[in-house]
Amino acid sequence: MNLDKGHIDHLIFGVANATNALIAEKLEVGMKLALEALAKPLKVSAGVIYVNHQDSKGDFLTSARYFWSNQILDGRGARNQNIDETVLKDVLPVLLKGDSYEMRFSDSTEAFRSHMGLDGTKSVILFPVNVEGMFWGILALIDFEQERNWTVAEKLLLLSFANSIGNAVCRNRLEDNLEHLVEERTIQLENSRKRFQLAVEGSQDGIWDWQPKEGKAYWSPRMYEQLGFEADEFPAPEENFFDMVHPSDAAEAINRFNNHLNDKTPYEVEFRLKTKSGKYRWFKSTGQAQWDEDGLPVRVVGSHEDIHDRKEAEMALKETHRRMDDLVNNLPGMVYRCLNDQKWSMEYISAACKVITGYDAEAFYGMSSSVAFGDLIHSDDQADVWEQVQRCVRNKESFRVVYRIINREGKEKWLWEQGNGVFGENGELDALEGCIFDISPMVKNHEEQSQAIYNAENEERKRIASDLHDGLQQTLGVSALNLQYLDDEIENLSRSCQERFEKSKEFLEKGIKESRSIAHRVMPKSIEKMGLDKALQDLVSELQEASGIACNYYCNLRGRLDSKIEIGLFRIVQEALNNVWKSSKAKHVNVQLIRIEEGVQLMVEDDGVGFDKNKLDFYKTGFGLTSMKSRISALSGNLTIDSTPDHGTSVIALIPIID
Repeated sequence: MNLDKGHIDHLIFGVANATNALIAEKLEVGMKLALEALAKPLKVSAGVIYVNHQDSKGDFLTSARYFWSNQILDGRGARNQNIDETVLKDVLPVLLKGDSYEMRFSDSTEAFRSHMGLDGTKSVILFPVNVEGMFWGILALIDFEQERNWTVAEKLLLLSFANSIGNAVCRNRLEDNLEHLVEERTIQLENSRKRFQLAVEGSQDGIWDWQPKEGKAYWSPRMYEQLGFEADEFPAPEENFFDMVHPSDAAEAINRFNNHLNDKTPYEVEFRLKTKSGKYRWFKSTGQAQWDEDGLPVRVVGSHEDIHDRKEAEMALKETHRRMDDLVNNLPGMVYRCLNDQKWSMEYISAACKVITGYDAEAFYGMSSSVAFGDLIHSDDQADVWEQVQRCVRNKESFRVVYRIINREGKEKWLWEQGNGVFGENGELDALEGCIFDISPMVKNHEEQSQAIYNAENEERKRIASDLHDGLQQTLGVSALNLQYLDDEIENLSRSCQERFEKSKEFLEKGIKESRSIAHRVMPKSIEKMGLDKALQDLVSELQEASGIACNYYCNLRGRLDSKIEIGLFRIVQEALNNVWKSSKAKHVNVQLIRIEEGVQLMVEDDGVGFDKNKLDFYKTGFGLTSMKSRISALSGNLTIDSTPDHGTSVIALIPIID
């Protein structure tokens, strides 16, 4: 269709009127007016605006939303709802590119011809309507009278109008959103005001508001009540507020408040305020300022929380902790809390650890700790300590262990420890807590006493043995010789006298033999003369004769050992057998002295009642065990004592020998 200048003017006028309608009216009214204003100058039968949407599956649909026509056709509105992309399969790619699409009945697709035939449509031109870059809908101009051809100029003008439709939709959305936002903000503001009022009236905290430029200050009724005043009993203080703060707290409170105003650091401080009665109460004050464009505060709003009871409880608790710390730190031992790991990782350890270990408490704390307490335990005692503690923790019993540590100076110390497992509500072990004491002086003193006793016993045994040998045996020997001189005269005596003489002689010989045996038992010279092997045989034999316990002895030594080693091993066996005799209730004892590649191994085993090392009375029996360990340790060896109730006891000593 060719347009003359007059027709072009009508077209431009129609587009302008249609655009004005979109601008002047609300969207619903403006769309219909715009379609009429556009269609009449173009002399088309109808104008339709379709709005795109999706079905329940998300597939494309479009429906006639705004409509104008010079003809009324029954059912046309319903037929133009939910048109899917099968009808528009050739149209959509063109529209999506921003171009117009023309259709004439004679050359349209079968699907579209079927649709056009329902209304008697001769030609249609379609334009895309985009809103904010999205394909929002379709502008359709329809002619029922003729198949039309559209010029480039017409299509450009109409495409411009389609863009105006998109702008109108966008503007309408903004207006709707703005109205909704204003309404929503108004409701929120009103709700916020009501909530604030309710919060102020119902809050247990006092609310304050200071506007320095206006010279105004506000206190909520609760602020007055907290200090014992009636509401509004006096004007809310402004800059002189800090005159009410306790003198000891005022400097810190003022400093923090000024830092907030000047540097915008958070304002939160605890201080005491003077009440109406003249007494002071603790409060926690928080606040937030607003600043103008020059960085000057225009308003500060905050709250006061009464924390007096909590603060008093905190100070009381702090004082209790201080007393407990003083008590703990004045104990002769150290108190600890640690994890149940083989490092005994400390969560707390008292200051006494410095005296005992040589390390400050901080050295044991955290991932970056410079020392682990478990590493200080003597290597010969680590496994035994771990086993004892774990057994007691499993049984939820207190544990008591005696062991050695190597302190910071490399010196060996004996420690006595008692503790418990700490279990949570779920029954799982959280930590270990206990106390540790340095018993090195007691162990050393016991060793010295034991050595003094051994030395005194040895001297006394020597004296008694000497008296028996040099005194009693000589006297008995002389008596025996004198009786021998009477042998020739016996025949002259009566038969009864002869029998008495023989009986006396027999008893005298037994006495000599018995005194020699006693002297040998009191001070066996076999260690000095015949070596450790013979001395141990004698000890084992004496136990068997005295107690009736079946004893087995085995030794594969060849040659003598150093005298200190022989005496040390002899004393270990002596003490071990003495314990067997006194308390083991054993039926069998095995004693072995074996030369192995590493040195000399001594083992004393019994099948007696055994004992629980955790329940050992340290002062009755424990010192004996520590003395045995110390004696072997002095010989550069190690001693293991293994015992459990009803499973006997094993004492194993290993002393290295360098050939």
